[in-house]
Amino acid sequence: MSSPGEKIKAIETYLSYSGYWRLVDDKIYVKVITSLLPNWKDKEHFRIFKIVDNKLVLKTPIIKQGDFEISVELDWEKYKNS
Repeated sequence: MSSPGEKIKAIETYLSYSGYWRLVDDKIYVKVITSLLPNWKDKEHFRIFKIVDNKLVLKTPIIKQGDFEISVELDWEKYKNS
């Protein structure tokens, strides 16, 4: 069983969303239908994507957070059947 602190830490580092997507050049746009973040619903978000070897690499545009600028990258590796 997880402690309340562990649950809070997990939710602070977790994000999920789903929706309809479309590709335009090197960007994937997602029209969000449902999300852990309620203010994302019915909004469109994009990620820059590229394929490197067996990986799909998704990167956010630069996001301003106070005095900082951040960008998040997510790598999906192709599943290998064995």
